[in-house]
Amino acid sequence: MPFDAPGTATSARTRGITILAVIIALGSGLPSPSAGAQARPLPTTLWGVTLDNTAHIGAGALAQETASLQALPTMPIARLVMDVGTKPAAYAAAVSALHPVSYLMAELGDSSEMKRQTIAAYKRFESALVNADKDTVDLWEIGNEVNGEWVGPASKEMAKITDAYNSVKAIGGKTELTLYYNPNCYTERSHEMFTWAQSHIPPSMKTGLDDVLISYYPDECHNYWPTPSGWKSVFDRLHAIFPNAHLGFGESGISSDQGSAASKAALLSQYYRLDVTGDNYAGGYFWWYFAEDAEPYQSNAVWDALSAAITDHAATAREPRPRSPSSLTTAASPMGGQIATAGP
Repeated sequence: MPFDAPGTATSARTRGITILAVIIALGSGLPSPSAGAQARPLPTTLWGVTLDNTAHIGAGALAQETASLQALPTMPIARLVMDVGTKPAAYAAAVSALHPVSYLMAELGDSSEMKRQTIAAYKRFESALVNADKDTVDLWEIGNEVNGEWVGPASKEMAKITDAYNSVKAIGGKTELTLYYNPNCYTERSHEMFTWAQSHIPPSMKTGLDDVLISYYPDECHNYWPTPSGWKSVFDRLHAIFPNAHLGFGESGISSDQGSAASKAALLSQYYRLDVTGDNYAGGYFWWYFAEDAEPYQSNAVWDALSAAITDHAATAREPRPRSPSSLTTAASPMGGQIATAGP
């Protein structure tokens, strides 16, 4: 969501499951720490969108949202932004309607909310949501843009991340952490993405996280866009730190949501058509302003760009890449890029 971050520009930030699939999932007999938790295995490639409007969403907007997701060529994963302080009931209608047409990822509070939240208040918030939605949410975002210079002290941020991580693990859920990619556009070196992750995330979490994704907005970073080899270096370094996690993008877009539909569609295509060989790369992307930019979906340039990217990927897809331990011993530089051609 939009906010003013020290040293940065203003930032921003769900076809159906068949009855047969549900019967198979529930009748498999596989042990689970919590009945129904993670009943749906996530696909190798995630086609993610962010929905920032699902708290107490109206029936009309929800119907539009459901239709836009159901019309995509493959089942997407919808990232529901759950604002700190809201109750599970606020998202009940959205979760119920979107679950049949999309995988669900729950963002347990946006980075813009973290600084002003006490650890105790955050724990009450995330605990209530995790327990209420443990049978429907497929992936839990336990921290958003955690190294951002606007989130507050690292010790306080890690206490909240750890609370959420432990809550999700207790119900047998899958965990995802979003880092803020800030190459040469940070104010304090200690908040540089790799530096912060190495310094503050404990070893057990480095090996235990299921997904580690990055948030990146080129317009917040001098319109820098790495070359394909530059992006590979970024994910090589992440893979070295998080050897067991699926990697990709957890948030993308134009931070202020400014620009024409054509420029937004061009930048979305630039993200969603990016593929990185190796490194457990899973895609994701999660365009932040999907609800604003891609609905209604009919005759919509942004939705069309996403649909085309998914269709073209299916036509050229390689065999799924299995997870493997990292064999990297050195960290390559993430730099060596070019100016992004798409933007506001």
